[in-house]
Amino acid sequence: MADLIAERVIETAQAIAGLNDFGGEEFREPLKVLLAALKAESGVAPERWPEVEGAIAFNLSNRLKIIEDRKRFPGVAAEVIEKPLFIMGLPRSGTTAMQALLAADPRARTTLHWELLNPSPPPETATYLIDSRIAVAEAQVAVFDKSAPELRIRHPIDARLPEECGRLFDMTVMNQGAVGNYYVPSYLNWLLGRDYRDAYPIHKLALQHYQHRHKGSHWVLKSNKHLFTLERLFETYPDLRLVWMHRDPATTMASLCSFIRTTRGRLNPDLDPRSLGPEWSTMQEIALRRGISSRDRMGLEGRVCDVHYEDMLADPAGTIEKIYRFFAMPYDDRVRDAVLGWLAANPQDKFGRHRYAAEDFGLTNAGVRERFSFYTERFGVGPEAGG
Repeated sequence: MADLIAERVIETAQAIAGLNDFGGEEFREPLKVLLAALKAESGVAPERWPEVEGAIAFNLSNRLKIIEDRKRFPGVAAEVIEKPLFIMGLPRSGTTAMQALLAADPRARTTLHWELLNPSPPPETATYLIDSRIAVAEAQVAVFDKSAPELRIRHPIDARLPEECGRLFDMTVMNQGAVGNYYVPSYLNWLLGRDYRDAYPIHKLALQHYQHRHKGSHWVLKSNKHLFTLERLFETYPDLRLVWMHRDPATTMASLCSFIRTTRGRLNPDLDPRSLGPEWSTMQEIALRRGISSRDRMGLEGRVCDVHYEDMLADPAGTIEKIYRFFAMPYDDRVRDAVLGWLAANPQDKFGRHRYAAEDFGLTNAGVRERFSFYTERFGVGPEAGG
């Protein structure tokens, strides 16, 4: 393959799905920007470019299928996304665990890995727990385990586990998650200059699709990327409820860089880990400053439930009850038992112990804490024990 070509990606997506209506064209510009950055900046060898193109095409094929299902199931467009519960915070601040705990509520609806991987047709309640697509996702997870066994230690992944709703932005090719897989600074700079007005409609359209035949009392959703775009998030879901996780940045930055070393290293084994600390601490400082600025400008204090990671670790069930009380959500024995059951089945470090150190990534704990003091002082976030 001599080049990375946007039209070939689009044609591949159409061939995978056997469809051609994307429901919009806004993805074309970011697709070209991403491919140009991948070619010029990523360090991914040309022989791996077909794999890169294929991954993007697969995400776009899912968009084609969802748009087609919207025609096949006219009721999808009438679905109302009411009072969704969103979780965000710095990456590695406990947002994944919080999503799983809140989604343990049997009345809640969340985005599971298997349905994000293969969304069409809309899942049905009657077969939700035995859907044939679960086995497809399990096979994919098994491949990941063989090719990158350490990935599960850094981020638990399983067909039936909740995954972040930020993956829905892959269908618009506007996802900071791509920066976790590839070094593409020009693409990131392009993203930072956009307000995601074109991306959130696809996010909502997908949630309507997922809940059409399998509803819940409320959605439980998580993505740290929402820190960058709170205005658009609230514009899209005006009645949303927001949980903001807080954790010592010295810990989160080192943990995040360790995770990125694994994801990027799959396609770029020559990656210098010491370059990751400065890059990702800059990116997360931008995220926090944007998120805090939006929170103040929009007057969100009474609508955001702040949760500290260490409090969640010390008393997970009590923390979930606190969140329910904050938002005046019904909390009963069913919810409590479901949370306790999830905790018993998913102990911390279930897939192994994740070990990391700031110095491995060109950082120091003291330097990170000084840089993020604007955040830690605002929210009372202290150093973690042993750090």
